[in-house]
Amino acid sequence: IHAGHSIHLDGTLENIGASATGGNSGGGSGGSIYLTTVMFSGHGSMKADGGNGAGLGYGGAGGRIAVHVAWLREYTGSYTAFGGMSGSSRPVEDAGNGAGGTVYYTDTNHGLQHRKAVYDPKHNTTLWQDAFTKLVLDNDNRNDILPTVIMNENGTYFEFDEIETKNHVVLWLHGGSDTLVVHKFIGDRTGQVRLKPGQKMYCEVVESRSGYTVAPVSYKVDAGAEIFFPSTLTLLGTRTVFEGVVTGVYDIVLAEGAR
Repeated sequence: IHAGHSIHLDGTLENIGASATGGNSGGGSGGSIYLTTVMFSGHGSMKADGGNGAGLGYGGAGGRIAVHVAWLREYTGSYTAFGGMSGSSRPVEDAGNGAGGTVYYTDTNHGLQHRKAVYDPKHNTTLWQDAFTKLVLDNDNRNDILPTVIMNENGTYFEFDEIETKNHVVLWLHGGSDTLVVHKFIGDRTGQVRLKPGQKMYCEVVESRSGYTVAPVSYKVDAGAEIFFPSTLTLLGTRTVFEGVVTGVYDIVLAEGAR
């Protein structure tokens, strides 16, 4: 949906995967929802959930939601892209619920003056970047193993002002040489970020003024991968594994319950 001025959503906007209807069939994957507008408001719901499986069937993966708001985002409703539930005959130790999808939104709530101007030499024009970008990853505790994968068709670089992970979601980067820059991480300690060989991540480093970061997620950094932190790192996550290179850290603090 492309609206030239505003979108107000008090109802439900959904593109969900179909649930299995018999046998040991799996659920369908969630679809995608893509909105662009200048102002976005309301208190409705947006859903791109995967469908449920039947019998021994697996749940479908969650879909993708992207809301690009050029100026003011006052929407207080919900966004969900949960994986579908598996069929009732699957064993508890291999539940088979689907992986979570992604929710991404932008806004300029702090004012238009915060948007950065970038020159596009190919088209000889000035482009205005989004002032604030956020990626939300939440799978409602349905699967703590299968990853939510993000990819960039235009390159190997990702940058977000904020990433929120919760309810045991697992984040992977798709490309073998991808770089992820996150200015702020928030979460509930249960999420995990996986870096594979050749990948890099900068966590609250680029414009860190405090010199420290409190990590509300776990990290799994494989051999051959590298992650950059400010000088003081406090780990809150419950399943962190460092096998690759950790750069920039002088002091590490493991909070109570961290592993």
